[in-house]
Amino acid sequence: MRIRIGLGLGARIVQAGAPPSSAPTLRLVLAPAAPQPGDLVRLTGLVSGTPLPTGLSPLTVTAGGAAVPLAGTGLQRSFVARPGALAVSASVTTSEGTAADTLAATVPPGQIVSDAETLSLGWAAVPEATGYTVEAGLAGTYAFSRSAVVPGTSHNFTGLAPGAYVGRIRAEFAEGLGPWRF
Repeated sequence: MRIRIGLGLGARIVQAGAPPSSAPTLRLVLAPAAPQPGDLVRLTGLVSGTPLPTGLSPLTVTAGGAAVPLAGTGLQRSFVARPGALAVSASVTTSEGTAADTLAATVPPGQIVSDAETLSLGWAAVPEATGYTVEAGLAGTYAFSRSAVVPGTSHNFTGLAPGAYVGRIRAEFAEGLGPWRF
């Protein structure tokens, strides 16, 4: 093993063959880039630097001014999109420095139910589906209080209180249920 020693005060000792140290960089990315209410959103921190950053700290995500619960660790987190202004800020720190990034997006409100008290949902047919389970709930609560099983590709929920609602749909197959789609 060869060790190179720098001359002069404060020079670093570098092991031969080791990559040079560099300051970290961070870029935050949302997928999908334009989330809709109820979407499962993946937040990823794209990083570089030597040593390579391994986690986002601190990390804050708010929607409409309220903190958003996050799942995951390291450089990826996921959350369910809520209507309102979405604000994300994070930083990474290594022995070579700190990098920070922020991003902002707007998640549109769910379908607005006003005096008509009806939420109308429609979707494309899924091949081999035998029917669909449809649910509706107030946007931002994700408590789906209304449910129906329908054979076709549309459904109307009636008698709803005024507010912003989101719906989700799941195809049913002879072998079982498909995933929820918002």
